[in-house]
Amino acid sequence: MSRILLVVVLVAGFFTRPAADAAITLPNVPDSLTSAQQRAEYLLHHFRDNIPDDSTLFTNPEMMQVFVHTASYCRDSVATIEYRRLLHSSFSNPDYYSSLMYHLDYIMGDPASEYRNDLLMGTLLEDVLESSLPDDYKIWPRAKLQEVKRNRIGSKCADIEITTTSGDKIDLYGYADKRLLLVFASSTCPDCHRLLKTLPEDKPFNDFICSSKLQVVTIYIDGKMPQDLSFPSDWIVGVDTKRRILDAGAYSAHHLPSFYIIDSGGVVEAKELTLKQLFAKYVNP
Repeated sequence: MSRILLVVVLVAGFFTRPAADAAITLPNVPDSLTSAQQRAEYLLHHFRDNIPDDSTLFTNPEMMQVFVHTASYCRDSVATIEYRRLLHSSFSNPDYYSSLMYHLDYIMGDPASEYRNDLLMGTLLEDVLESSLPDDYKIWPRAKLQEVKRNRIGSKCADIEITTTSGDKIDLYGYADKRLLLVFASSTCPDCHRLLKTLPEDKPFNDFICSSKLQVVTIYIDGKMPQDLSFPSDWIVGVDTKRRILDAGAYSAHHLPSFYIIDSGGVVEAKELTLKQLFAKYVNP
């Protein structure tokens, strides 16, 4: 949903469900609130005022998109409170909870989403585990919470062993004094193959690597190296020797190729970036 629609919602105060004829009336925002943040926070807090407590409207993707867009204008502390209120309202209806959590994960848990928020997602998952929901509904949240906490930005990265193209075995912690750009790829991934064929010749990318003093480390997570690719001599290229990424989840790599930036000391600076996100935030900001 575009931000234009969000502006319409903020100003006009209504939202029409695509799957129904009726319009959902949102509260009128007081004229005294003039900034986008103030108006969004008021609207988010009162978002469900005209929606029955037993309503399952938030299983509608369009409704969730409006809620999430509105929350994106709010302070993190305010957004967190309202996300938790929304999630808690679903605990009495496990089926509704399942659908709601599916949408929340798709919007905030997907690395490719502009709204990804591991910190908030972790808080919501912890709430689920502490809820009265049946244990069967906590299996996925428990696993997802471990994934969200692993290699969190600002934390120390996981160590893995790499077998390089020359046959040497090295580990990431052996490069703790360097800044690293980890590139996770697979020998069976066409996008990885295409990208790694052209990326070494990309001038903006190389300028970024040089100016940021990054050591590129390309790791094939399936343990197999493609035979028809050549890499710059200053890149470290190899395979995840013990398959700790695929088999043990040492790193999340839902979209390949996937990029991590590891600062000196092994601290995670950026996690599971897509190529588009890497270029938008770092290469061509």
